[in-house]
Amino acid sequence: MLPTLAAALILAAKLEFVVPDANYSLREGLPAVQVVSLYQDRHGALWVGTTGGLAELGGANIRAFGPEQDMSRSVVFAVAEDSDGSVVVGTSSGISKLLGGRFQPEKLPGAAAQLPVRRFVTSRDGTLWALAGDRTLLRNAAGAWQAVGIDGALAFEATDFDIDESGSVWMATRNHGLLRFSSSGSRLQKSGEFRPEGERSGAIDHVAAAKGRVYFTSALGLSILAGQNTRTTSFPAGFGSGRRAIALGQAGRVFVGTNEGVWTLQGSSLVPIESRNDRARASAVTLLSDREGQLWIGTMEGGLNVLLLGRGVRFLRFGKESFRSLDVDHTGIHWISNERRILRFRTDEAGNPISVAEVRADGFDASTIFGVAEDGDGGLLFAMDGGVAVAPRSARSAGVLVLQHDPRFEGLRDRSVTGIHRDASGAIWAISPMGLFRLEAGSKDALASPLVSGGPRMAAADAKGFLWVSTRQG
Repeated sequence: MLPTLAAALILAAKLEFVVPDANYSLREGLPAVQVVSLYQDRHGALWVGTTGGLAELGGANIRAFGPEQDMSRSVVFAVAEDSDGSVVVGTSSGISKLLGGRFQPEKLPGAAAQLPVRRFVTSRDGTLWALAGDRTLLRNAAGAWQAVGIDGALAFEATDFDIDESGSVWMATRNHGLLRFSSSGSRLQKSGEFRPEGERSGAIDHVAAAKGRVYFTSALGLSILAGQNTRTTSFPAGFGSGRRAIALGQAGRVFVGTNEGVWTLQGSSLVPIESRNDRARASAVTLLSDREGQLWIGTMEGGLNVLLLGRGVRFLRFGKESFRSLDVDHTGIHWISNERRILRFRTDEAGNPISVAEVRADGFDASTIFGVAEDGDGGLLFAMDGGVAVAPRSARSAGVLVLQHDPRFEGLRDRSVTGIHRDASGAIWAISPMGLFRLEAGSKDALASPLVSGGPRMAAADAKGFLWVSTRQG
């Protein structure tokens, strides 16, 4: 048998808090399951670009745009808003604008007229920029699209771009690393070239700039450029292919979407995000951290996933198992259970489980705990699906805790007990569909206490020791 400490470490590794998640796909109204672009507008609605058209998520409903709105069922590479709040999309044939419920093509300069538009960026002054093809940068001035001249750069092949707070344009390229351009009148002038140490090909996947830092991804990892200093965090094994998208969340949190799921930067390491239904592990094409802190993930095969990071809620699971009940005793020990197992643990300052131990329940077909109370002798009593279980005070510090039927509640053996409470006088109350059972302090047998209205369903004790009971009648 493993030593107790080693066993506790193994249990603690399997017991974890994960992020709640959800999914939107064809059944919910997406035009296609391949999601390649995401955008949140000024009103909070989420726009989803797919390989089969565009969709808008506003509340619980999804509105799809198709041929009826002059939106061809083609790939929507990018979505944004222009200065007047109109939605624009980048497709394989240029830019279209939503006006009066229909999409109308935007007039582009000759060099960009038939190029795919893969990226929009809004600069700090509200100007909308676009990347057409892999070499043409466009800027919307007074409602008209203009090509932006670029000086000092060789024939680069752009994959992505962003604009920082100072107005500098950062261009991720396949062949010249990360390029920085500064404004020079109406044109851009190359003012820097960066690449991770050891990256000879110069291929950069994505770039994002915020708060004086520039984040970019390559085959080597996630790089952070601050001033003239670049620090690269290597990807774990298996990241040799994929889009390696970037999203910057609240409080500066960094997310990277890969073919191995979504990862986040913690200190000097990239760690995977775990979610309730493992949707964080889906191969990610594009990411968006919305204003509420939720992380939206566009996938190539599974539609649109969302990780509910912004709500401060985490889901506790043990491996692939979830739990039906949770209670905390007066010493701070947490008790969780499902039909298969009971676990007890404490938490550290961050709320993570520590000192995890498995608890046995002898004589019970199911292990679900519905409540915990302490009797006058320091023993713990448990309301369970199968009766009342007891852990005497002398057994509470045992390495392997075994719960057994409490003989004082013999009348509830093999019955469902949905709650257990101790009142101000020290009496223990057990709640069952059969009725209320009261165990006086020092007594050896619990006695049934009749109710005027129907069988009890659940109960709670208030701070003054009063027991409040709900029944089928009220």
